[in-house]
Amino acid sequence: MNTILQFLKDEDTSTKDVEQIDASSREVEKVNQLFTKNVESRQAMSHLRIRPKVGKNQIWSVKNEYVDFLGNTQKTVHPLLVSIATDIDEMEDEEFVRVYVISPFLEMATQQDIVCKDASIIGFPFLVETWNEQPVLTEILDLYLGYYETIDSFTEQENLNAIQKEFREVEISRAKYLNHSIMAMLIFLETNQEQEFSVIISLFGKNQYLSYSKEIQSTNTLIVQEPQIEIFDRNNKKYKGLSNKYKIVFSSLKNGLYTLSSKLIKETIEIRLK
Repeated sequence: MNTILQFLKDEDTSTKDVEQIDASSREVEKVNQLFTKNVESRQAMSHLRIRPKVGKNQIWSVKNEYVDFLGNTQKTVHPLLVSIATDIDEMEDEEFVRVYVISPFLEMATQQDIVCKDASIIGFPFLVETWNEQPVLTEILDLYLGYYETIDSFTEQENLNAIQKEFREVEISRAKYLNHSIMAMLIFLETNQEQEFSVIISLFGKNQYLSYSKEIQSTNTLIVQEPQIEIFDRNNKKYKGLSNKYKIVFSSLKNGLYTLSSKLIKETIEIRLK
């Protein structure tokens, strides 16, 4: 159990003040390989399936990296799997759901926890962390892995030992990676509403805001005062623009995340149209 906590703490900065657990690097790596191997194997199989619409009781992997609504890249070291707890809801045309984090570490389960011992569903038995429910944008869900119906129930007061209590604290802290997708969107929408911004750019680690005129916004057109700019969507599709020596115009752009690149700038620029 100590090895499991050390494995999870490898990426968790919020637990740096907690007493360190003595676990060898070899033991931690063994746990890491066991979890990662099972997840990657299941993900490879899922490529052969048709991607379904996100729905309650489905199990999905989460992207290990995503660009949030403020243009900042978020990363996680360890794979995250989730069980969809609610139907899809929308906020400003953005889809979100509430999820339960899924863990392969059955050793940490209490008698009241929901545990699935059927390894055929996602490749290994798992614990459904109903005590770790988080809101998440559906756009950061990655691959559909399976279906497992989680029955809602009210449980009596649990008696957690020290290891189980610390495990829950670490897992809830790690899940900030999920709810940050929603928090960043809310900050973006609040800023956009107050200052009528429609584009946010992440440039050299800082957020820059641009605004459309209403006429431009209605036609989904982006004008960049740099003719050598190239623009790609999240699927790496390149868009062609009309340019002269002063500027380039991209039209028919949908709301969403785009990447701008230029030979004049070493770093790529992430923008989000809303």
